[in-house]
Amino acid sequence: MNGKEFTVSEVVDHLGVNGHTWLMFFLMIFAMIFDGYDFMVVNTTNLFVAHTFWPDNPNPGALMGSLTTWGLLGMVLGGAVGGIMSDKIGRKKMLTIAVIFYGLFTLPQAFANDLVFFAAFRLIAGFGVGSCIPIVTTVFSETIPSKQRGVFVTIGMAGMVAGWVLAGVVGNPICNTATPILGGFTNEVTYLNADGSSATMYANWRLCYLIGALPIIYGIVLHFFMHETPHWYANAGRMEEACKALNHLQRSAGQEETHFDPKLLVVPPKPAKTSPNILFSKKFIVPTAAIWTAYFVGQFCVYGMNAWLPTWFKGIGYTPSE
Repeated sequence: MNGKEFTVSEVVDHLGVNGHTWLMFFLMIFAMIFDGYDFMVVNTTNLFVAHTFWPDNPNPGALMGSLTTWGLLGMVLGGAVGGIMSDKIGRKKMLTIAVIFYGLFTLPQAFANDLVFFAAFRLIAGFGVGSCIPIVTTVFSETIPSKQRGVFVTIGMAGMVAGWVLAGVVGNPICNTATPILGGFTNEVTYLNADGSSATMYANWRLCYLIGALPIIYGIVLHFFMHETPHWYANAGRMEEACKALNHLQRSAGQEETHFDPKLLVVPPKPAKTSPNILFSKKFIVPTAAIWTAYFVGQFCVYGMNAWLPTWFKGIGYTPSE
């Protein structure tokens, strides 16, 4: 840039919001929608899955909670690993792998007939679900100009909530359909009610997990349409590729290409390494406790209550559909 040193962030901010920004935004938001659907689908279907797995148990509440737990454990592991791996192999490659991964391992859950089989694949799929979240957040921060970043990130991360809603909107009518949607695959199930009477349903919940395998296709879309971020190229020491990526941004913004000299591209120094112990130091212990408490309560409300409330509502007289 006229013989001056420059950073990737300076170029991104200078170009502003452009076609590339919108492309990456919509690719990321759909990744989060699929991610949210894949997680919340178990809370939408767990009552019906429980009746299929334990038809002789009139109060499968505790067992229903276990259906959700395995996915959460996978998310914890995936969230810890996803960001680290994207630093090593790239945002595009890791996000594509994660999306295909959780779609691929959601598919077998549609064929489950017992907890062990379901839990194993739920745990594995959760690893991919958890991996997506830090990668998408990172891509947002590296793609969107700093002035608009807060708005774009907020709306983009709301895509996961949209996925939760979609899981309920899609799952409720499917699970409560009074006829088998996919013939013998969605088999008839006779189960006991709390009052000792028996009832029948069809295991149409299996279709919800077939739908949850759609990210396999979306992963292919990411492979062909997503671009690696110039930030990652620069941080990986691949300066020439970073400059080519910046040229692509210029074309997307309708600007004439500039010669970016790889030798003048400056990468901000990485912050000094420290250990997690600093979070519990005298300086940070209060904000650490406050943030962890708030996050715990939020996660309990979103995930924990969704796993248990269906049984409670049914116990006081509501039907599964209600």
